[in-house]
Amino acid sequence: MNKTLLLIVAVIALISPSVYGQAKVGTTGARFLDLSPSVRANGMGTAGVALTGHGGVYFNPALLGLFAIEHRGALAFYPQEANGEFVSPLETPLDYQSVVLSLPPQWRPWPKVTLGVGFYRTRLLLGTFIQRDWGHGTIEGTGEVYEFQEWAWHGLTSLAYDGPVRIAVGLTYKRIHLDFGQGENKAHAFDYGLAVSMPLGHYMESEWLGGRPLLTPTVGISWANRGPDMELYSNSYALPSVRRMGASVELGVVRPEQIGHWRLIGLTIAGELEKELFRDTESQFKAGVELDMAEAVYLRAGHIDRVGSLSSLQTVGFGLSSRGLLRLASELINSPSTKRTLQQMADFVSLEFSYARSDADWLYVSDVSYYELALIF
Repeated sequence: MNKTLLLIVAVIALISPSVYGQAKVGTTGARFLDLSPSVRANGMGTAGVALTGHGGVYFNPALLGLFAIEHRGALAFYPQEANGEFVSPLETPLDYQSVVLSLPPQWRPWPKVTLGVGFYRTRLLLGTFIQRDWGHGTIEGTGEVYEFQEWAWHGLTSLAYDGPVRIAVGLTYKRIHLDFGQGENKAHAFDYGLAVSMPLGHYMESEWLGGRPLLTPTVGISWANRGPDMELYSNSYALPSVRRMGASVELGVVRPEQIGHWRLIGLTIAGELEKELFRDTESQFKAGVELDMAEAVYLRAGHIDRVGSLSSLQTVGFGLSSRGLLRLASELINSPSTKRTLQQMADFVSLEFSYARSDADWLYVSDVSYYELALIF
């Protein structure tokens, strides 16, 4: 393959907008880091910096500590599909795998301090190319295939204090790779995060709909992709460093269970302001809402608005959880042993499926779909 062509393709990938529409055109590299692998957040306008749950760690590593307070861990798998025409004829499937774990209580040095650790991988396949040997009077070429891709390994950790006010700090280290067939470039970066949550519902004694009211406001701040410039041949490209700040509030009615609680009905509202630093100065405001019914069915909607621009983006999504479905089934069964078995299964592990979609045809693509399958335990 001609080296000049490889360089052109590599530069296109470095500075091209993301398929989701969060990235801005500019002279920054590794734009795939702008892609959100949290399908729950994607359905809520990617307002994830204060959105508790395993998927929020991509936006704010401190959220891992809050997740670890009430869960033992999670495994997640994420593919993405993008339909539409790009500026360049490159295909863009994104895949993601993650595992996050909390430190068992018996290993914790202090009872109210929780340690969470996690690891995940993101990979964006930009295209597959077949080598052509134009210099020898033939167009058949060798047929050797090259995959052009960007990918990163992420390792993160978070400490959380579990008190009347829950406070967590987190750190992510990223090892970034750009592979363009006949060469590879590497870089590294860090994410820093802080999250504060106050579960006020724990102190409410009144009963609604057979349970206690739930009110949990959360505030999150993060600074993502802090690291040196990426070098490609003789050119330098700054990483898409981003500052995020936001808040969410979770409302609902809960029933205490053997492990944690069961939310009978819930409403989560999240908002976030994101500002990209260095050579790009654009800001985005994001907002989302999620309605859940018995932690079994989730309905989501979101909005992204570029500050100072007429461009906007709407997202929608839904989710299904085996934990909520099993608990609902246990309520309908009269047999005490079967009821107890279903409740124990629900408390032990939950299989969750999430879907989200954005209509991003004002940003080079349209009908971007996201899927996620996760095990929460």
